[in-house]
Amino acid sequence: MDIKNLEHILGNFFSSEEITEFKSLIRTSGSGLQKSKIASKTSDADQLKTEFSSPAVYQTQIDFLITFASEKLKTPKYIELLLLIGEVSIIQGELNAATDIYTNLLKACNNSDKLENIRAHCNLALGDIFSRQAEWKKSIKHLKTAQKLFTKQKDLKAIAKCENLLGTIAGDRGNLAKAKKHFQKSRDLLDPVKDIRLIGMLDINMGILNDMTGNFDEALGFYQRALVLFQQMQDSRRISEIKHNIGMLLVQKQEFKAALKEFEESISFAQSVNNLPTLGLCFTNKAYIYTQLNDLDLAHAFADKAMEICYKLDDKISIADIYKIKGIIHRNLKNFDVSENFFNTSIRINLELENQLNLAESYFELGLLYKQTHQSRKAKNYFMNAYKIFKELSSKANIIKVEKEL
Repeated sequence: MDIKNLEHILGNFFSSEEITEFKSLIRTSGSGLQKSKIASKTSDADQLKTEFSSPAVYQTQIDFLITFASEKLKTPKYIELLLLIGEVSIIQGELNAATDIYTNLLKACNNSDKLENIRAHCNLALGDIFSRQAEWKKSIKHLKTAQKLFTKQKDLKAIAKCENLLGTIAGDRGNLAKAKKHFQKSRDLLDPVKDIRLIGMLDINMGILNDMTGNFDEALGFYQRALVLFQQMQDSRRISEIKHNIGMLLVQKQEFKAALKEFEESISFAQSVNNLPTLGLCFTNKAYIYTQLNDLDLAHAFADKAMEICYKLDDKISIADIYKIKGIIHRNLKNFDVSENFFNTSIRINLELENQLNLAESYFELGLLYKQTHQSRKAKNYFMNAYKIFKELSSKANIIKVEKEL
């Protein structure tokens, strides 16, 4: 855990003497608190040198903190601390630690009516975690449980959060109409004055939906509206996410230099708050851009760095995307057998995850490989597979791209 975040958390729950005692405990345990090694630099060389904290070190710190807190804090404060540590763990990509925290909290609640709100928030958090790992069934189960509990408590804002996540899952699985309904339902539950942060998140998600369907102007409008909100709140995490999404939009338009600029800014904001998930996405997209600019050494280096992050996060969707990028790299190097294997691996994972957009993109890239190797029948089959999915998603730019090949 970043020392700055940890000290901030400790300061809200413990006296200065207790904080000193805890820090001494950590130091003598051999897992000393260190400032994040991620530096706010934007050159390719510096980004590729980025090091990440060990999950074992992080877990040790959290385990010590929970034990320490259980001895020092009364139950309400102890539960509040666990919820906060869980939230920070999700942001920093320490999903296994977060899962343990929320699972243990659920057990501690033991179906108590008095702790019903805590149970609801734990289920919401677990739904968020499992959605990030593409564990759709587990995620939806927890979100539906949370939704029932929040409905019982008449907590409209929390219900809206559930709807937002359900919309994200539907979008990832290619059901854009269902995603849009969930997002609209979420917005209808919110107070336009009090719930600005969640409204900003919905704008981001609506931007993503419009980006997927090739409505770039509409998408950019949603992103820019959200960006203004989060800049006013000085929320570096969300700013990094929006900058990444704008970069993705520019990649779709093949404006690679402009996209790189957005990714650089996104990386800078992500590094400042240890936002590992967005960092992984930016490195993945930089790898793709360098395949298009034919700088295969940089493409390979960023793909490997992105894979390092995504395995740490258990981000299966991005891992499948990186396999696709490695397929492009080896196709450009004319290592056709290796390239084919990477594309087929990407296709297999995307089929398992029901990730329609990434699946279609991998079909298309494999079609290009077969076209390059003069296997015209196979090429046509994979182009048609991609075309059908892009058509279902109403992804205009991608439809045009495939039609050119057909």
